Amino acid sequence: MLRARIDLGLEEFTLDVRFAMQNEVLALLGPSGSGKTLTISAIAGLVRPHGGRISFDSETWFDLNRRIWLRPQDRRVGIVFQNYALFPHLSVRANVEFGLHRVGGKEREMRVQSLLAEMRLQGLEQRKPHELSGGQQQRVALARALAPRPRILLLDEPFSAVDATVRIRLLELVREINAVYRIPIVLVTHAIEEAYALADRMAVLEQGKLLQIGRTEEVFRQPVSHRVARIVGTRNILNGTARAPAGEGCTVVTEGGIALTIPQPYPAGTAVTLCIRPSRLDILTATGAIRGESRSTTELVPAVVERVHSTGDRYEVRLRPVPGGERLEVELSGDAFARRRPTPGGEVRVAIPREVIHSFKNEYPAQRLEDARGL
Repeated sequence: MLRARIDLGLEEFTLDVRFAMQNEVLALLGPSGSGKTLTISAIAGLVRPHGGRISFDSETWFDLNRRIWLRPQDRRVGIVFQNYALFPHLSVRANVEFGLHRVGGKEREMRVQSLLAEMRLQGLEQRKPHELSGGQQQRVALARALAPRPRILLLDEPFSAVDATVRIRLLELVREINAVYRIPIVLVTHAIEEAYALADRMAVLEQGKLLQIGRTEEVFRQPVSHRVARIVGTRNILNGTARAPAGEGCTVVTEGGIALTIPQPYPAGTAVTLCIRPSRLDILTATGAIRGESRSTTELVPAVVERVHSTGDRYEVRLRPVPGGERLEVELSGDAFARRRPTPGGEVRVAIPREVIHSFKNEYPAQRLEDARGL
């Protein structure tokens, strides 16, 4: 298990991160400058924190109070940088062998051959990095990082320089690495889709602070604040006020005037934020009905279609509630879109199941709500 408590103060920036992880994939998600790369640099021993403690299983790598600082080469950490950092004058084989100078000839050859096969690099052994594609370079970087059999693998924006097709293959490769080697993998990324596709858990960082950590699905669907909601890509964020109780829950009236019943009971007058993923919403015709038990637990909001945008196999639909209210975004699969055929200017109803509405008390005073929207 990796345990990290990192305190690091730089000019106009302070990093304060605390987490623990098992043999899993943990994504550090956040905008540029949030401290993601600095965090893994401290774990690898490339920078020395000003306080805290870093340990792996029973071995302490850093402890300020006990004056312990383990050198990077003694931590057995594999790291893949954003620019791959391959040695341009060395062949693929020589790059992979680079960290194996302490390993005997026969064992070294076995490891290199095994990694070349695992990374699908057979036939490329004598090529130089400039003779490889971006995806091939990335696989060489992964093989080199895995050759010394590290206890943990750190990936710093590893897929940012490759196209979408190659990125999918590399994501699958990292999942295979985690399954085979069973070591902790820390993925630094600002791409939500990468974190969601690959990580078991997600840690959201901003301005050097850890805002939320948990299972990827949990963080994605249940952000704890405005900042987290925006970083993980929640597009329907509605500020409102709790009004009358409704069964075991309550009714929240948004600033735009949309009344939604939610399962959570908040006292009347409580400032509440509602988060709804576009993929959890649906569209009905102006006269369409909901069937089954969900009729009593689904909110129907009349709206007019403003815009329809195709992303390939999915469609994003922006709607303006009638007579008023905050704009809502709905994401439909290709099949669902073909059945509903919403067109700009058309009158529809947005179906909002109550169980998909995530809520939390608004962390901003009323006078700061306008500023909060721009975070």
